[in-house]
Amino acid sequence: MILINYLLIGILIVFGMEVWFSTNKDQKLEIEEEDFKFDWFARVLNILIWPVTMAIFLKRFIEYLKKRF
Repeated sequence: MILINYLLIGILIVFGMEVWFSTNKDQKLEIEEEDFKFDWFARVLNILIWPVTMAIFLKRFIEYLKKRF
């Protein structure tokens, strides 16, 4: 049951990222090397390591808020 909950949380987070990326297609992400592509490998990887993904998101979000306010 714990594994199912872990995977479901990861799926919900990746779904949220998909929705956010699809609604913000016009805005470019600041990646220097190449264009960002959210392929199936990235989706599965983010489902499996969602705590790391959330930590990165929260860190960048807090930095954004500090710059903005």
